[in-house]
Amino acid sequence: MDWSRILAVSKRSLLELKHDKRTLMYALVTPMVLMILFGIAFGGHVHDVKVIIVNEDGTFASKVIANLDKDTFSISQGTSLEEALDKLKNGECWAVLYFPKDMQTGIFRQK
Repeated sequence: MDWSRILAVSKRSLLELKHDKRTLMYALVTPMVLMILFGIAFGGHVHDVKVIIVNEDGTFASKVIANLDKDTFSISQGTSLEEALDKLKNGECWAVLYFPKDMQTGIFRQK
């Protein structure tokens, strides 16, 4: 790959863009306007996201679960990871949070 040619073409294109104010406006303003419009159209309040939590860890996971927003998430406890994943595949929930045994010691373990 010849980087000098790529750089030369890129430099030339940017210099042309610098002198063409109309194209520069389209390149910079149009994406911002579209982001604002999509944000307004699809924005809103997310609520009742069904989440199944499989907690085999205990204390650490309980602290994480306690900090989840209850208006946004509809939380239910799962008995096993396999059962929770089956419900996820069947469309009965949006997400599965799995906390394996000894997760806290694995996270905070010194190397």
